[in-house]
Amino acid sequence: MSHVSSNTFLILTFRKDSLGTLTAINKDVRIILLSYNRSFELQKQSTMTALAPNNLSLRRNPLETASNLYRVFQGSPHPFGSTVESEGVNFSLYSSSATSVKLLLFSKPDDLDPLVEITLDNVENRSFNIWHVYVEGVSPGMGYAYRVDGPHEPWNGHRFDPEKVLVDPYSNGNCFKLWDRGSACVPGDNLHKSLRSVVIDVNTY
Repeated sequence: MSHVSSNTFLILTFRKDSLGTLTAINKDVRIILLSYNRSFELQKQSTMTALAPNNLSLRRNPLETASNLYRVFQGSPHPFGSTVESEGVNFSLYSSSATSVKLLLFSKPDDLDPLVEITLDNVENRSFNIWHVYVEGVSPGMGYAYRVDGPHEPWNGHRFDPEKVLVDPYSNGNCFKLWDRGSACVPGDNLHKSLRSVVIDVNTY
């Protein structure tokens, strides 16, 4: 049994008597809980209270000043793909072998060049093998894509190439208007002939 506060886990040991009453028997703690159900509710309520401030938005801490049009925040690792909120969009991508990730944002999915390229920070925008970022000002209908770097080891199944523009494998939609398969199969940058993912607000469907 544990009681959760904002930053502390307090481990309590309990003894149950014949009536089902739980009594904390830690030397420095004396708490009586009436029943298993009541103790569970207290634990659940405490956990919800502790987590509530972080559940208000996926953006988390800002990484830029408020003056930037597309302000960057830490973002959240879940859910995967692009998730629309009222003030921006959270992007999340899984890769266990990537060494760097860039997010490209387009005003429209078929624009040749991005409005901005955002390099994800290896510490602030990464949780284990998940790369994530929240960008304020992004709205549904805009396009996005990634450049991902990592090992080029075909014998190990790794063919990372930061010159290639990649769609989001978790996207809700992609734009094929500029797509040219040949440009993706040969060395060199394929930005102007690449697939683009589309920011879609699934709550409007």
